Amino acid sequence: LEELRRVCIVRGSILAELGAGAMDALSWSRAHGLRVVLVSNTLWSAAEDMAADLPALGLDHLIDGVVTSHTVGYRKPHRAIFERALAIARVEPHDAVMV
Repeated sequence: LEELRRVCIVRGSILAELGAGAMDALSWSRAHGLRVVLVSNTLWSAAEDMAADLPALGLDHLIDGVVTSHTVGYRKPHRAIFERALAIARVEPHDAVMV
């Protein structure tokens, strides 16, 4: 199955374009020492697939980690996907914001 998943992934198709103000918000977060973890519900894309697309969007230096439902095995809003993001960010839930 893992080999089939890899064949089905089209690089660069995961993140087509950023929403208005996204780059400014991410840059502000980085400038203020905040960690940013991208959390996404995906069918086929593992965290490493999405992370591989970040440089093409100029986001590789602004995102500290990626968590996908494919990788974790649970979709948002299940707590497991957010717990993985918190672990990557090295913060407690009361010190985090989900946007």
